[in-house]
Amino acid sequence: MDQRTYRSKIFLGTLYRVEHAKNLRNDLGLRIEPKRLDFESWAVPQSLSRYWSSRSQKIRALLKERGQSGAIAARVAAEDTRPKKPEIPVHILSATWREEALQHGFSSENVLRLLDQTPAIKSSPELLEKELSAAWAKSQANHERPLRFIREAGRLAILHGWVLRN
Repeated sequence: MDQRTYRSKIFLGTLYRVEHAKNLRNDLGLRIEPKRLDFESWAVPQSLSRYWSSRSQKIRALLKERGQSGAIAARVAAEDTRPKKPEIPVHILSATWREEALQHGFSSENVLRLLDQTPAIKSSPELLEKELSAAWAKSQANHERPLRFIREAGRLAILHGWVLRN
């Protein structure tokens, strides 16, 4: 993958995560917590998140086994651990996912109860602008790659609940 394609992939992935977080927040009222490169919802049990993130665990384990780190090594490890996806009908996948969620204490009843407890986001355009400006200044001062700023801007957008469009 050439550098321009890789940058586009990172940029579009960031936009996707921001939009997905916005939809979960606005459509379902879930509280979203930004993470380094992604986000999570406080409503989803940690055990279920770990269970459904088994692929990332396999990638980290392979990197550790190989004594490697960094984006390129992670990309290779991701390709080396990617199994061929079986053709499974959606209705069977949905039933499987529902059963897995129930095994981790995550049901529609839990979600409905949690939706009533979702706190409002405390933010303002001025605060977001201040934090974006600080992230930009830091990226320029440290001569960081533009992708780091893009990821940080996405994290801040998720944190503040700001969207690309309404």
